[in-house]
Amino acid sequence: PFDYAPLTSSRCPSGGMWVWVSQALPASTLMLNFQELRSRKREAENMSFEGPTLSGSPHHLLAQLAGGWAGKTRTWLEPEGVPIESPAQGSIQLILGGRFVIFLYQSAMEGEPQHGMFTFGYNTSLDRFEASWVDSFHTNTAIMFCVGNARENGFWVLGSYPDPSGGPDWSWRTEVKLEDVDHLTITAYNLSPEGEEAKATESKLTRLKK
Repeated sequence: PFDYAPLTSSRCPSGGMWVWVSQALPASTLMLNFQELRSRKREAENMSFEGPTLSGSPHHLLAQLAGGWAGKTRTWLEPEGVPIESPAQGSIQLILGGRFVIFLYQSAMEGEPQHGMFTFGYNTSLDRFEASWVDSFHTNTAIMFCVGNARENGFWVLGSYPDPSGGPDWSWRTEVKLEDVDHLTITAYNLSPEGEEAKATESKLTRLKK
């Protein structure tokens, strides 16, 4: 015997279309239809990723960042204060066929070694850059999730973090700019809830030659 589904409506997982289910439609057939829609959606998403070699694409930009980097990082603990400068080095690696890059880096703060990791990607479904960030000095045990858009020779992403005193969240904007094939600048800005911003960190890096 068939297991008939009751008359109901459901939103299609691939978009905003409503699908009406008749009492005459077996539930097993309904499940197959939804599985087919999900399969088509996955195929469309995979097709939209054209790989990291297409010149001018966001993923091509990410691929250009791959390699070893070294330079200096300046950190401002106060907006108008004197920045603390320290050596910095890191490695940017392509992962998952060029869909994402991971930036592992290390520097120091007042003589104490500090480490961090950025994961950068471009979401082809939402047409935006996305990132996650962890850093032993800045984020402690939290993960900051960020989204943003392209800019000249790079991109920016914006995240937020809670005010330790209990006030509104603050924002943190990271700008990545490939100055040329061998020079990379990563700058971060602290944004108050009122919209005031101040430079927080700036890393000027040079590509390491093999």
